[in-house]
Amino acid sequence: MRSMVLVAVLVAVVSTGCGEESSPTLPSNGSPANTPPVFLSWEPPSDTLDVHVGESVTFSVEVSDPDGDPLSVQFLADGVEAAGDASWTLDIDTERARSVSVVVSDGEAVLSRQWTVRGSIAPPPAVRILDATPLPDFGELSVAWLPGVDALLRPLAVYEIRASPAPFDSDGDWDAAVTRQTVSAPAGPVRRMAATLKGLESGAWYVTVRGLDSRGRLGRMSGSVQVRIVDRRVAVTVMDAVTRLPLGGLRVTVAGVVGETDANGQYVLEGCAHEEFELLVDDGNADGIGGYFDYFGVHSFGHTIVQLIPDEPVASASYPDFSTMYRHLTTIRGIPEGGRTRRWELPLNVYVPAYTNGGLDYQATILAALEDLERVFRRDLFTLVDRPPSVGLRIVYDRSAYVDRYAFESFTADHYPERGRITFRAHYAAAHHASFLTVVRHELGHALGLVNHSPDLGHLMVGGTAPLAPHFTPDERRVLGTFLSLPRGADPLLFIQE
Repeated sequence: MRSMVLVAVLVAVVSTGCGEESSPTLPSNGSPANTPPVFLSWEPPSDTLDVHVGESVTFSVEVSDPDGDPLSVQFLADGVEAAGDASWTLDIDTERARSVSVVVSDGEAVLSRQWTVRGSIAPPPAVRILDATPLPDFGELSVAWLPGVDALLRPLAVYEIRASPAPFDSDGDWDAAVTRQTVSAPAGPVRRMAATLKGLESGAWYVTVRGLDSRGRLGRMSGSVQVRIVDRRVAVTVMDAVTRLPLGGLRVTVAGVVGETDANGQYVLEGCAHEEFELLVDDGNADGIGGYFDYFGVHSFGHTIVQLIPDEPVASASYPDFSTMYRHLTTIRGIPEGGRTRRWELPLNVYVPAYTNGGLDYQATILAALEDLERVFRRDLFTLVDRPPSVGLRIVYDRSAYVDRYAFESFTADHYPERGRITFRAHYAAAHHASFLTVVRHELGHALGLVNHSPDLGHLMVGGTAPLAPHFTPDERRVLGTFLSLPRGADPLLFIQE
């Protein structure tokens, strides 16, 4: 068998990092080995780059040769020589991938590095909002903005407008917007774009606009414009303060515009010109309506419920009219809002401890009085509790007390009753049951709202002497019934006599 000897010449390739390689030259006979050049640094550091069309990217290298040999540097774009310097800038004008490489040589060894550059279209720039203005129709907002262009300076064809109660600080805020509208741009050139948002509720709103390019990519967000939507409708519902029944046929004057309540006691004025206005409700002495005090107050947009106080007849000679009697008996002196129906939130928590003296069951007598008052006024006035309440009324029996007395113990920060106390003398016996029951009703009358004494000796709420009346008179019932029916905080001074 014949044998063959193959001599192979091997060329070693030395890797110097991702994307680069060098090829040293083998030593020749009698010559020192050549040491290939090396990269000290390169920019960009990443091998794969994503760059928006219209932008540019600069490539550079810093190289060194251990032998001190002079070096040549050549950049190539897609294999074609581009620049013979240590840096080179590529303008991205297409979305196709580009290959950029750099070749360094000392005359013998070659060192190279390669990048892949992928072009992409940038999202459209932010749209400039010109203004956002509420329209006369409630809930409508006109938004205007300058037309935008995409990254290639082509006009945008579609815009999205969004509104939210919160500012637009991120894409998450954009996605959470509750009101949205898409608007297409007209075919020809325009200098101004506008659209109308509808269905916005009262309050502060933030509005922003973003353009979409031909591929449906959203443009950048430039922040938002804040506007305030105000409901300029005025709705008035008028009812009897005691019966809560609607009152139709009453004259209503809103900011000088006169109307009339319908059968449901309602009147609506669309688009009031003034944010604050005077409201007058007048029964006009119309047939079948009955007598009421007129109402006069200052209001703003929205829904107002007016509970008219009946102009009740007054039998007492101590008061000229119902209004005077009402204000005298119910005004809490010593607090700023004492005349503004500062009553308890009903039902009132009441703690009635057990106590018996001389055969008189105090607790049973007081509980009977509570039930009786609920029957008289036809509503739940009290809630019994098994310990002194943090908010409500507590009953105390005191042998050292020389008078029976109701007192406020504390008020809330806005001056509503918070804690109250009725102190009863502990000396009543079974023989005093009737007089004790009268005293109980008297003090409960104070607690419910008749805080002041009446000068009329025929009233249960008379002061300075033991009441002769065992129960509330019709005058007192009408006053207390009206007081308990009016909303907490209502100002009776707004009700005027004709």
